[in-house]
Formats: sequence, structure tokens, C-alpha cells
Amino acid sequence: MTPLKLQTPYQLKEILAVAYTFNDQQMACFDDVWLFSANAESSDDLTAETIIYFDKPVAIDCEQQQIEHKDFFSEFVKEHDLWNCYYGEQFVDVLSHYKDNSSQLDIDLLITGLNYYADRDDFYDY
Repeated sequence: MTPLKLQTPYQLKEILAVAYTFNDQQMACFDDVWLFSANAESSDDLTAETIIYFDKPVAIDCEQQQIEHKDFFSEFVKEHDLWNCYYGEQFVDVLSHYKDNSSQLDIDLLITGLNYYADRDDFYDY
């Protein structure tokens, strides 16, 4: 399991430094978590200092009428007014793409890739 804990604040650069060392099997720990930003949803890009929390989505009965995205958020996320900035699987996809195309960790370049993917739903060419 990852040394990163749920509902704990981390700077994005801390998360990336830890996650970059993970192999494919260890990266699977991100598959069932979502990343939340402490910043209100805006057009601002993620930065190295952006505060990020991990949390698991709430299990919802999908036969329920009118399920909204926020229904999947825990009480912790709602109480702290956090914004869902990435799903774990998307985060892993971007990080894996970066690792496949770069020989060493460059936090700023990786954040550029994360922002690029968030804006375009496509990968940044490293």
C-alpha cells in the first residue's frame, strides 16, 4: 500500500515524487481513489504547491433516480468544499505516459502534462 493516506493534505509535488518511484503494481493503489484539490473549482491549473487530498468515492446504488456527480463524494469532501480534479486511473495514465517518455522526474514538466490532459483529454508529448 502507498505511504499516502486518505483525507490527508499533500502538496502535489510530494505526491508526484512518491508516485514516480512506484512500479506498475504499486500504481494500482490509485485505481480506486479520486484526487481532490483544496482550491475551489476554477480555470487555474494545478501547481507544485496545490494541496491535494485522496478519497474514495461513495458507493451509490446506480438504479437511484437523478444521481449527480457530487453524490459520489464523501462527507469529508463536502465538508471541506473540495474539488474533484482527477480520478486515480487518469492520474496513473498520465504518470505512466510521462515515465514511458522521460528518463527522470521533472515535477514541473509532469504537472504540465497533468494540466494538458485535464484541458484536452489527450497526452502531452514530452
